[in-house]
Amino acid sequence: MGKQWKAAPVYFVIVQVRFSPVLDLASYLAKIQEDYRKVGFTDFKKVMNASFNLGMLARLKPGDEPPIQQSERYLFGNEDGTEMFILDPSGLTFQTTRYKTFEVLMQTFLPRMENLTVTLSLSFSDRVGLRYLDAVMPNPGEDLERYVIPQVLGLRGKVSGEMQHSFTEALFNVPQGKLVSRVVVQNGPIGFPPDLAMLGIDLKLGQRFSAYSAEYAVIDTDGFNDTRDRVDKNTIQAKIQSLHEQVDAVFYSIITKHAIKMWS
Repeated sequence: MGKQWKAAPVYFVIVQVRFSPVLDLASYLAKIQEDYRKVGFTDFKKVMNASFNLGMLARLKPGDEPPIQQSERYLFGNEDGTEMFILDPSGLTFQTTRYKTFEVLMQTFLPRMENLTVTLSLSFSDRVGLRYLDAVMPNPGEDLERYVIPQVLGLRGKVSGEMQHSFTEALFNVPQGKLVSRVVVQNGPIGFPPDLAMLGIDLKLGQRFSAYSAEYAVIDTDGFNDTRDRVDKNTIQAKIQSLHEQVDAVFYSIITKHAIKMWS
């Protein structure tokens, strides 16, 4: 099992499997909820999402209301508000702000995915994703340059004036699918990227992260595989493991030896 760092920078992890839609998901809910309740995910909520098809807007007559599409999501959270499963008709997502190791993450996610596969008689998955957010918070008196390579700091320190933020992004085609690496430098409290903030994430950050308000960098690494495959534990595990290896490689290519020394 991977060693847990004493001051690991990871503050949020999300793993997701998208599968063939189950339109009568609500009829299975009692059995699914019991499975989560038994393993400590007792905080249950139902959320209705409202959306509309942008393609329909061009065909609407003046004064017509765009048709609203309703879809349900079911949230299964733990008691202390640091981990949550999100289930919708075509996917299962797990979010955590108390990440320990990759092995522990898999021990939490895979059994729930396996049980869901049996309960819903799922036939295939068409997307598997894994995303890590790491907050690089320099120790007092230190600078970000001691923790990350200069290539991800953009024009920081190169232009006069007070920098509001810096953003770098790279997209890679890898054997496992695609990998997006983003690094954002800003000053203030630690939060979530806009695309995640829009989801209304309601998890508590660790005290070390929630109490911080100064200059920091977020290493945001997102790997995903869009290959359609059958849904079974070994296939899903192999895909996530493969994505994790790529995410890990990107992370270690960005941080410095000093950062590893401070965190491990």
